[in-house]
Amino acid sequence: MSRRRFLGHGAIAAGALLVPALVRAQTDAAASPVPAVPAPGPRGVTIPEAPVIPQSPGAASYKARVKALRERMAMVGVDAAIIPPGADMQYLTGLELRRRERFVVLVLPREGQTMLLCPDVEEGAGSLPGPIDRIVRWKDDEAPDRMLIEHLKDLKLQERKIALGLQTYYEEMAEIYAAMPKVVFVSAGPLTRYLRERKSEEEIALIRAAAILADRTIALCWNDVREGMTEKDLSALIAGRAATVAGIPVGAVARAQFGGNTARRHAASTDRRLVKDDLIVMELGVRLHGYWGRVSRTGILGQPTGRMKTIQAMILESRSRSVAEVRQGISAAALYEKARSSLGTRGFSKFVPVRIGQGLGLEPEERPYLSPAYHERLVPGNVVTFEPGVETPGEYGMRSGDVLEISLAGGRFLTGTPEAIVEIG
Repeated sequence: MSRRRFLGHGAIAAGALLVPALVRAQTDAAASPVPAVPAPGPRGVTIPEAPVIPQSPGAASYKARVKALRERMAMVGVDAAIIPPGADMQYLTGLELRRRERFVVLVLPREGQTMLLCPDVEEGAGSLPGPIDRIVRWKDDEAPDRMLIEHLKDLKLQERKIALGLQTYYEEMAEIYAAMPKVVFVSAGPLTRYLRERKSEEEIALIRAAAILADRTIALCWNDVREGMTEKDLSALIAGRAATVAGIPVGAVARAQFGGNTARRHAASTDRRLVKDDLIVMELGVRLHGYWGRVSRTGILGQPTGRMKTIQAMILESRSRSVAEVRQGISAAALYEKARSSLGTRGFSKFVPVRIGQGLGLEPEERPYLSPAYHERLVPGNVVTFEPGVETPGEYGMRSGDVLEISLAGGRFLTGTPEAIVEIG
């Protein structure tokens, strides 16, 4: 049987990182040599103060999350959850394991002990900050699926309802289906999503610090922008500087676009070189203690045109008007339309992208999505990127991405957008 996912929709594991178009770089990476064309210092740059770095979540946090999940399970009549490696497992235990060919699952009964089933060669499953009561390691001459079946039978789950986590493969569960035909299997996605979308104060503090580190890194990189450098050069420079700015190990994924490429929001950085009067868009995601923050900023090698200044003013207006409209119960689609209407007052509606933001957390892109197709209501604890912009195909695109928290009091930006386009030279 070919490998396929049991569930119709899945979440990208934390290790997959942002979108494929983004340029990956190790935090100690250095930009490749570029032609040195000195230029006057940039204008319009505001360097945010360095944030206080919060501590990573501890055992108490993970225990509280498991308790909350069990309460949700009780509400919908789920007796156990089987969670594979990925963001959900990390959320519940603090354990960062990637999907590999070897079978690994977390078994979390509504009542009783949690158990991690993993191969004896699995690294990182030793000392755990999370609430795992028992670790069972299987050897290469053992059948882990049979071990899981016996464990489920010990828990008296033969005729119960079991929720399967996102990224569960059908073939991994085939033996269980055959051995326990009276079990009702459902998706654990709605259970874990409900919790993960509602960020705690601890999580929000981590996302905020990561976003400010990203903003500060980009601000410091404007001084190194040179005519003749490539998009890939600048991407590597941004990502490489993130760890230096943070002062601690962080994950970093960057993208830089010049000229006409700025109108292609999700395009990869290329070998295109920066020339006079090019617009520049820098984007950086920083991963701090597992949580992502991301910002994007716009500048120009030269002087902005009147049209560019108009678009920048519209972006700022969209930002202020949209956050003022955030209230209890507003849908993601309604917030998108508020932002789009602000950007469209001078005929730019057709150039507004169909998504201007998405959730942040253990994954760089998660629910909710700020798009006309996403009608779920925003709730306190949601944290999203807010990236209004105008993208004219064949010409250029401008955007400014910040991080927005949804609270009982309304909306609150965790980062601040520059008032003007950064000017270099």
